[in-house]
Amino acid sequence: MTLQPPTSPDHRMPPEPSKSKRYWLPALCVLGGVLLLVLSRYAFVFLMIISSTTYTNDHLVESVSPNGQLKAVTFYRHCPNTPGTTEVSIIPRDAVLPNEPGNIYRSDSDPSITVHWLDPQNLAISGDHHQSVELRASDAFQVHITYD
Repeated sequence: MTLQPPTSPDHRMPPEPSKSKRYWLPALCVLGGVLLLVLSRYAFVFLMIISSTTYTNDHLVESVSPNGQLKAVTFYRHCPNTPGTTEVSIIPRDAVLPNEPGNIYRSDSDPSITVHWLDPQNLAISGDHHQSVELRASDAFQVHITYD
């Protein structure tokens, strides 16, 4: 006796899906990836905007270099949910202090430092350096910086 495949409709193989139905999953994955990429870029921009607007700089003192090209700006940077910091940046004389951290000095101490130009290429920062100092740059804008 030979076995015959069943011929009743209940035992048939399911029909092969059409070609258009086979490609919906890869297309959906590609579309999802593109959407995720676009949203991540907007999320990054949003976080940058939020972070730059939540920090503020209070301009305390500025000292123009002897040749008049640069200035050293001492400021107090307010940070959300943390104590503020005393910071110093060297920037071009006509520039406005950007809403960024100091580029040569950052400390958790009170604003009790003194900044003075020795000559156009040398800047001295003196005062309370016993507190937590996050940054003490030795050079910026071709200016040598000393601490005492």
